[in-house]
Amino acid sequence: MESAISAFQMVGSELDHVAGHFVWPDAATLQFNPDLPLAASETYAIAIAAGAGDKYGKTVGNAYSFWFKTQP
Repeated sequence: MESAISAFQMVGSELDHVAGHFVWPDAATLQFNPDLPLAASETYAIAIAAGAGDKYGKTVGNAYSFWFKTQP
């Protein structure tokens, strides 16, 4: 789980880091929970670096990123 956590980054539109914690609710899911509610009408970007691995040693071959906007 440590490699997945260190490979994860979430930022808001002002490039401010979104603090939070991770839980592993089942063998196939790693879940990020922000410490504070996400702001309305805000754009957030998530990046996962190449090499992030699961608890079975499988790793992400390429970096992955996406963005989303919260509802007003």
